[in-house]
Amino acid sequence: MPGSDDTRPEITVGIPAYNERECLESVVRNAREVMTRLRETYEVLVIDDGSTDGTAALADELSARWPEVRVVHHPKNLSFSGAIRSLHTNSRGRWLFLCPADGQVDVAEIEPFLAQRNGVDVVLGYRLTKPDPWYRRMNSVLFKVMTRMLFGFRYREISNCKLYKVDLLRELDVLSVPGTATIEPEVIFRLGRRGARFAEVPYHLLPRQGGTAKGARLSMILKTFVALFWLRVRLIGKDR
Repeated sequence: MPGSDDTRPEITVGIPAYNERECLESVVRNAREVMTRLRETYEVLVIDDGSTDGTAALADELSARWPEVRVVHHPKNLSFSGAIRSLHTNSRGRWLFLCPADGQVDVAEIEPFLAQRNGVDVVLGYRLTKPDPWYRRMNSVLFKVMTRMLFGFRYREISNCKLYKVDLLRELDVLSVPGTATIEPEVIFRLGRRGARFAEVPYHLLPRQGGTAKGARLSMILKTFVALFWLRVRLIGKDR
């Protein structure tokens, strides 16, 4: 549960992690170093999404070593939507910065996001570099096209880095279910309908630092595209 207003950190660096033992420690260390340098009050929140490779034990070790680090464990893998929703409901900070556990984002990229936070509710990142293999880039293009068609988005992209006001996230009764990857389009669409103010900033995406990508399986891609369609149908008239 979030802390009281006088004890809440300003920033939660949220790291969803599923079988990311190779990268997790360096990502958490990077987050601590950057946030300390920026002199922001913060926490690092790791969501262990049912990992089976030792990520869970490593996350607990990091939490015991560094008091700014907290861990929430899922008994089983809830996939992207489940992990992100856990970040929404467990973040203690006023703002949530989403950061992947694979080392593809230097947490120092948070600086332009923070610079835009005054006067807005959500800061969306768009990638200046795209080092992923062609099939993952193609997946991103298809996802972008489909969300534009279904939700009317005109943002440069909905990528894996964003800064959200946490209280707005908690107000949503999210429809996206574990096992899908539809939660980000849903949240952005519904916050927009509620009058949220958006900004966009660029950032650099790095090559994956270790481990294997989880989101490019054909079954997950097809399931996500079908789920996006049905989500849009369910959202007709909601939040107006």
